[in-house]
Amino acid sequence: MSRWRIWRSTSVAASLIAGAGLLASCNAYQFMDSPSGDAQYLAAAHSCLDQGDYACATQYFLKISSSAGDTQYSERAMARLSQSGIGVGTFASAILQSGSNLGRLITLFADSLSYQASNALRLELFQNYKLTLNIQNTQAQAALRMITALALLAELFAEDASIAGYYTSRDLVDNPSGCITAGALGSFSSEDCAITGKKLSIGLSLGSNATTLSNAVNSDFSSGNATLYMVQATISELNTASNLLGGGSKFVSSALAFVSILLDFDLTQTNADRAYRYLLLNAGLGKHS
Repeated sequence: MSRWRIWRSTSVAASLIAGAGLLASCNAYQFMDSPSGDAQYLAAAHSCLDQGDYACATQYFLKISSSAGDTQYSERAMARLSQSGIGVGTFASAILQSGSNLGRLITLFADSLSYQASNALRLELFQNYKLTLNIQNTQAQAALRMITALALLAELFAEDASIAGYYTSRDLVDNPSGCITAGALGSFSSEDCAITGKKLSIGLSLGSNATTLSNAVNSDFSSGNATLYMVQATISELNTASNLLGGGSKFVSSALAFVSILLDFDLTQTNADRAYRYLLLNAGLGKHS
């Protein structure tokens, strides 16, 4: 991949708003009075998703075709997300503030998670991701996989927040403005894109040799500092979940645009750590406005 797609557009849209719980009524489908039939349920679900209401989206995905246990697993997954710090209300606030930038959305998630960011929270979110794999409805599963993966990704960065409740670009690189300038010129040996005194590093490949979350095991996320191999596995999952959801949602398009920047990145290349950090920085990570 030439220059790790440095000059590829990183424009990401995430025009979302949050709503009610799984069994509550949804207002996101105001374009239709009463959705009925698979086509309208699907349209209503994607409308909810575009507004950031993952509970409402799941409700309508489950109306299409579900096994007996899907509602139970979905409710458990959403409850655990809320307990971890990414409830629907938190999601709503982050979406409204992030505008059209998924990097900022992840930053705001990191703000919320930084108060309790730890190996324990990292493992809890990973286990919640594994729980979502029990949902048989493909799109309901994919929606919750995506939200949980976003939360896990944010947690990995939140572990480096210098100030609880406020993750910044200086938690990602030593000199953000200098890194942007150097990275745009392809100068990844620049010290500006390095980071000192933080936990997140390239590290080693996951102990299980997994490259995706679906193949990873608890021990891959339960101990040690966060690594870019963990980040990369989570990026891969975002790509998988987005493709499973398919078209019809701006949120999905935003996620696909974001992950395409990093999806094929080779962490073994020279100056990989600095180049990776530049790409994240350029995609809006660490920015609040």
